[in-house]
Amino acid sequence: MKYRFFSALLLWFLVRQVPVAAQTPEADSLPAPAGTTTSSYIELSSSYISDIVFAGRKDSVAVPYLSPAIGWYHSSGFFAQGSLSFLTAAKENRLDLFTLTAGYQYNRGQVAAGGQFTKYFFSEGSYNVQSSISSYANAYMGYNLKDIVTIYGDMMLGFGRSTDFFTGAEISRPFYALRDQLQITPSFYAFFGTQNYYNEYYTYRRYGAQRTGVGGQGNGPGNGNGTTTVSGVVVEQSGAFRLLSLELSLPVQFTLNRFRLFVNPVYVLPQSPYTINTNGILSKEVLAPAFYGSAGIGYRLGKEANGKRN
Repeated sequence: MKYRFFSALLLWFLVRQVPVAAQTPEADSLPAPAGTTTSSYIELSSSYISDIVFAGRKDSVAVPYLSPAIGWYHSSGFFAQGSLSFLTAAKENRLDLFTLTAGYQYNRGQVAAGGQFTKYFFSEGSYNVQSSISSYANAYMGYNLKDIVTIYGDMMLGFGRSTDFFTGAEISRPFYALRDQLQITPSFYAFFGTQNYYNEYYTYRRYGAQRTGVGGQGNGPGNGNGTTTVSGVVVEQSGAFRLLSLELSLPVQFTLNRFRLFVNPVYVLPQSPYTINTNGILSKEVLAPAFYGSAGIGYRLGKEANGKRN
């Protein structure tokens, strides 16, 4: 069933409906890259994501975030951004993550490229599946192929107790309407990498002594007061490079003067289940498709508020 769905989606990509300009697949919190505006500006934004899913993996309890952010974007392509993420799950309602990002974006003609470095500051009790990553650096490049599809690739290093290497490839097709103010970009993304961070997450977060409460839910044996006591959990061969997930998304963005509205539903098919060693007892990682979504609004402060394509 899923293969027929992929085939139908690819056919949709290849049917030309409107002219396409090269676009950079970006995080929801980032605005259009350099090349779509000629002036420096500041953007204030706020976004909501229903759950955190990374490389097809997530915690057994949903991690919904409400994230206000502020970013400065120079016409040269350099940018800096800070954001706060409030965990809005029941009985939580706390600041769970603070991020600082700096990078460069380039978008001219058919080519889009860039890179960034992000520092994470997670709360001690965070059960975000990425919480064992303290920072990451990534670089990407995209090319618009004859106004049919945009092909995109990226590489990322994740730093924590161990270093992970990730890479991904995406094919997407933007469609425009309402004088280019509305952009819809169906996308298919394949994600590869190592998962040393996942081993750390299992050991110190999912089953570690820091895991307390979580809205009355737990992930393993406890001592009766909500504190998990499982130890000796190891993700076997977490340093092996594998296909980790296949992702389908449908980002929709509407730009009106200085405002930018966006929604992004994502369907994830996790791949390559790992073997979990719990005090010598081996079990296969249970993987299931995941669906989550994000939505938000941004307001641009600057001389130029044009978010349309060239």
